[in-house]
Amino acid sequence: MAQHTGRPVGDRPAALLGLAAEALRCASAAALGTASGAAADDAVIAAERALQPLRDAVEQDAAALLARSDPEPTGTRALLARVHLGADVQQLGELARRITETAAARGTRGPLPADLRRPLETMAALALAMLATAARSLPDPRGDHLADLHGDRTEMARHQSVLYARLLAADPPPARADTVDAVLLSGHYDRCAHHALSAARHAALFAGR
Repeated sequence: MAQHTGRPVGDRPAALLGLAAEALRCASAAALGTASGAAADDAVIAAERALQPLRDAVEQDAAALLARSDPEPTGTRALLARVHLGADVQQLGELARRITETAAARGTRGPLPADLRRPLETMAALALAMLATAARSLPDPRGDHLADLHGDRTEMARHQSVLYARLLAADPPPARADTVDAVLLSGHYDRCAHHALSAARHAALFAGR
């Protein structure tokens, strides 16, 4: 059953983002960790398990909206905000799944090189921080939250550029698989940042602020 069931109604949107953040945290720990063998396998299993409560919550929330059984206010503004939030959270879950798939592949390739892993670790931490900011903004959308998220979005792009600069400057170049995985992971984190900002932006927009 979805973990956000039974929470106060106003907490549910933030709870959805909380589940997305937990899935992302576990996926990132598996993909960017330095463990090998059984420990690496355990990290992937933990990431896969963290995805299930998020899937359940998204499905339950969508069903409640369509059935009009959700006890939230049924005004059009609230509905629009919830639909956009559901779409963003669904995409965050998909990104966490893709990161988990990369983690599983790294189980045979070994950890990413440290010089590539470090900017990705920063991007992962920034994505989690942005989700926390977005969750705080949902009950009371404020301009300073959006300003912080826009700034973090720019910072995410900067760290992605750092990663690309390292890839281009490396001599000899990194292994092809390492390059592909690093670029894909950076793109996933960049998209996580986009959806964190989107959730907060639509909450503010449809609150009439």
